[in-house]
Amino acid sequence: NASTIRLMTMYGWGNPEGQKNSAMWVIEMMKQKKEIKVVNDVFNNFLWVYDAARFIWKVIELKEKPSLIQIAGGETANRYEFAKKVATIFEFDSGLISPVPKSYFEDEAPRPLNTIYNISKLKKLLNVEPAKLAEGLSEMKNVLQNVTWKTLKNEK
Repeated sequence: NASTIRLMTMYGWGNPEGQKNSAMWVIEMMKQKKEIKVVNDVFNNFLWVYDAARFIWKVIELKEKPSLIQIAGGETANRYEFAKKVATIFEFDSGLISPVPKSYFEDEAPRPLNTIYNISKLKKLLNVEPAKLAEGLSEMKNVLQNVTWKTLKNEK
């Protein structure tokens, strides 16, 4: 009695010494006032990490588990639109962000242009409404005030 859960590209705070997700990368570049190029022809429904955790627990609590459930955000956007929204919510200069097609990055791993998950089953089965980008990013910004990172280096 188990489920396979597929998670869409997540954003939220991660350990600053670890790998950066899309939102953290944009924030870091904007803080440094660096111009960035972001693809405008790859679409998905970015997932606020809090929703991911909340929805996973709801699946675990179900008596009858779905064989497969896709968990994603409540809004579709391309990566450029996502980056612009991050800059706007975090009050950075979104003029530093330029759109480019996926083909601009020659060494980029092959990926489809449309990676959007159908979340109708998620909404119906769990009776949830995933956060739209402005909601999730605003929550991410609010959480920042209460985050303190501890690293192994700090614990010596």
